[in-house]
Amino acid sequence: MWLVIDMLTLDGVKEGEKIKIREIIGGRGMRQRLCELGVIPGSTVEVIKNALFGGPILLKTDGGEVAVGRGVAKRIIVEAAS
Repeated sequence: MWLVIDMLTLDGVKEGEKIKIREIIGGRGMRQRLCELGVIPGSTVEVIKNALFGGPILLKTDGGEVAVGRGVAKRIIVEAAS
């Protein structure tokens, strides 16, 4: 059972913000695929596009640009980049 207290997920981040990936809540396959795309816990990414009415979230990583679906984005815990 997960206890969620004041956690920000990727789907709640505004366009133009730089964030740090804190944790990925999901199975091994999902975590591995995100790591292959450059979405790695501890890494900093920038949200390029996050449409209010749905659709994927576009991120800028060290390796390029990556689109992440909303379902997956809700399982990526983030924090403000320092």
